[in-house]
Amino acid sequence: MYNQKPSLAHLHVFGITADVHIPKQLRRKGDKVSKKLKFVGYEPKTKAYRFMDSNYKIIISRSAYFHENTNWSKIHSNEIIINKGTFQTDHKQTPLHTHITK
Repeated sequence: MYNQKPSLAHLHVFGITADVHIPKQLRRKGDKVSKKLKFVGYEPKTKAYRFMDSNYKIIISRSAYFHENTNWSKIHSNEIIINKGTFQTDHKQTPLHTHITK
């Protein structure tokens, strides 16, 4: 514990693709054993990760393989949308989505 650096192996890049294991109880015969999802964070007070599917549904899982060796130069999009929707502050409509350009 002392004189040792803490392990950072459990930390991953946000937004990265991961193959998330689907438990046997949730799949039928012939279904895939994993699903490609986007990593969006960590589940509080557990050792689980939070993932989002293409329908913006959050899935919590401990079993995942992270594709952290992705070549970022192969990504052709110039724009990334982080969030969708609006929220209200001081009676003004403010967009929730944020655009990031290269």
